[in-house]
Amino acid sequence: MSDSTAPEPRITSSEFDNLIESTEKTFNGWMERLTKNGPADVTAASEVAAASARYNHLVAIKRGYLTR
Repeated sequence: MSDSTAPEPRITSSEFDNLIESTEKTFNGWMERLTKNGPADVTAASEVAAASARYNHLVAIKRGYLTR
């Protein structure tokens, strides 16, 4: 049973940096596949867009909340 009064675990800046780094690696992998296969690879194209959005979101969160 969990204690509802216990403080929420907080993510550290270095853990957040790891999330950003892994998202960047994911983006690079999909971009490599997209470059190799061309725009006909719809899966790679959509994953590049999704990884880009995730990366931008994570950077905005870090900039807005973790650097205070």
